[in-house]
Amino acid sequence: MSAVQRSSAADGFTVLLWGAAAALLTVISAITDFASTFTPDGLALTMRVDPAAVSAVIESTAVAVVGTATKMTVVSADVNAISTACAAASILITALARLIIVGAAMHLAWSFLRGRFFSPAVTRDLYVISIAVIVWGFGGILFDRMAHNGMLTAVGVEETEPLHPLEFWGITGYVFASVAIGLLALAFRRGFQLQKDTEGLV
Repeated sequence: MSAVQRSSAADGFTVLLWGAAAALLTVISAITDFASTFTPDGLALTMRVDPAAVSAVIESTAVAVVGTATKMTVVSADVNAISTACAAASILITALARLIIVGAAMHLAWSFLRGRFFSPAVTRDLYVISIAVIVWGFGGILFDRMAHNGMLTAVGVEETEPLHPLEFWGITGYVFASVAIGLLALAFRRGFQLQKDTEGLV
């Protein structure tokens, strides 16, 4: 085996290793999110609150601190079934989108390591990543917002906005990323077509 082949094999192994690690961390993160959200006492969600001075002890230490709280974990057993399902859907969609992105990125890197830059597989991987990113943004954030609206209703808030402006602007990053990756996929598809045309002229 030549030095170039050994280097390519090592790079391929590294891609697979990091991809597997990313997938494992994604699964662990989803399990942790489920455990912290669905508690024996009810649905637990982090809500924004008016700034308030609080004192607390840092976890696993004896150090007392004083600060300002702008968020609080609210637990309620009275959240309706639809909002509870939305909380689960948000976690699942986020986890599945991340796994799809990791898988497509691994396959993309593998194609590059084999010297296949302009090919249908590369274009397909980029399209898959683009779609997964937008689904992650819209699905994850919108379902999370619906779950929070259900929590607000459960704690006594009668009227809630369907989507807070901060959450809306949080989606824009996913939209821009999805569009950019989609344009990159178009460029690779065009490159593949030009490559085929050039090979046909030789």
